[in-house]
Amino acid sequence: NGRLDLSQAEAVMDIIEARGSAALSQAESHLSGALSRFVKMSRDELTDLITKLEVTIDYP
Repeated sequence: NGRLDLSQAEAVMDIIEARGSAALSQAESHLSGALSRFVKMSRDELTDLITKLEVTIDYP
């Protein structure tokens, strides 16, 4: 949709304030959406795990 999410907006500020190549590299990674993708993937995996646990509890 061409919009930045909160993590990416914060990454822009981190890029501006970066005081070294490691900090700049990490901020660029966040700007590319890597953190958001990781969080979404983790959330999806946890949701799947919870679903499986609930089925196991309901139907042992």
